Amino acid sequence: MKTNFLLLIFYFLLIEGFSQSIYFKFKDGKKTEFTLNSIKSITYSGNNINVNKINDSVLTYDVNIIEQLNYNGFPNAIIDYLAIDKSMIVYPNPSNGPIEIAYKLNSAEHTSIEIIDFQGRVIKNIINRELSPGDYKSNWDLTDNQGHIVASGNYICRLYQGKKITTKNIIIQK
Repeated sequence: MKTNFLLLIFYFLLIEGFSQSIYFKFKDGKKTEFTLNSIKSITYSGNNINVNKINDSVLTYDVNIIEQLNYNGFPNAIIDYLAIDKSMIVYPNPSNGPIEIAYKLNSAEHTSIEIIDFQGRVIKNIINRELSPGDYKSNWDLTDNQGHIVASGNYICRLYQGKKITTKNIIIQK
């Protein structure tokens, strides 16, 4: 299913003529960049990411040696889907309606989710409690803690899982 979704994304973006690029930064400091028009698809197989190029060559990378996977010019929803760190996914993004926040806990931990505005203020507390290991989903209805609908703009979703902190940028467009 993941492979088919990736193929659909790349096909759509190729047809639309976008000029995005993807680059890998490895733990040894080296980087590799691919422009979208040089790639047929990206697939996952076990711990490997396979970059299937237009010239029919395949480059395989072990996810354990990749420090960072970056995208230039991709919509945020695609970035979240492709991200190696799946500890939190925010969807849809950009959005003009409710946001779903999906996250995974590997152990029982105190967990909180905050929405932060561009001035660094916590405007919404989504959850703040002890949770057992598992997959979770929470929703943000685009209101602040007082129940007012937030304005268009950039926000940060911050997930605290014990001592681990994960953040995602959220774009609200009305």
